[in-house]
Amino acid sequence: MERFERIYQLHQLLSGRRTPIANRELRERLECSEITVKRLIDVMRAHFAAPIMYDRQSKGYRYDNQKGAHP
Repeated sequence: MERFERIYQLHQLLSGRRTPIANRELRERLECSEITVKRLIDVMRAHFAAPIMYDRQSKGYRYDNQKGAHP
């Protein structure tokens, strides 16, 4: 799978959920390693200003929609 496809799929996974998604589930759905998931998240944050945050309580990633804006 190409990098852009994974970025798009990661966006779809995060935007389609109301609860955080665990790194393990992201790895399974994106078919990649843990480090690749972290790199994709870094790329999305840096180049697309994606408001992705890690929720320690739920142990997963989600979009930070506190302000009500869609990413």
